[in-house]
Order: sequence, then structure tokens, then C-alpha cells
Amino acid sequence: MALTEQKVVDRIEVLETGHLNVQWATYVVDDDSGDRVSGPAYSRQAFAPGADIEDQDQEIKDIAAVAWTDDRIEAEEAAHALRYPHSER
Repeated sequence: MALTEQKVVDRIEVLETGHLNVQWATYVVDDDSGDRVSGPAYSRQAFAPGADIEDQDQEIKDIAAVAWTDDRIEAEEAAHALRYPHSER
């Protein structure tokens, strides 16, 4: 019995600020039958407006394209500059 780990986007939340909270579900799948042997195991990650999401799933990119308006990206950059005045982004 060969097993494969399958990670899928389970939930995407868009906050008022435009931040994306993404939850993934990871399953172990039997390659022969296609049955899920274990899982889900959950993991989460948050993305601020304007974050580099080039290596993320297309679904995340599509939602960010709508949620991340120029105003939200500018607001995030301003907030970042206030929190971390000596850092470059």
C-alpha cells in the first residue's frame, strides 16, 4: 500500500483590513484505493495585503486580487512602516 500526503486549501477568510487567513487540510491517501487513511491535520498562515503569494495556490491568488485593493495595500505599508520604522519591505 503506497501512501501520499494530500494538502488542500480548506478555508480562506478575508478580514476587513484585507488580510487573508488561509487554512489547509492535510490528508494521507491510499494511492491504490484513493481512500483517505488519516487526517485532516490543519495548518494556517496569514497574508498581509501586498505580500508575495506567487508560490501559493491559484485560489489564494484569485481572492487576493479582489481583496487587495490599492488602498488596502497602501494602508498595510503605512502600518508596517509605523511598527517597524527601520526595516525595508
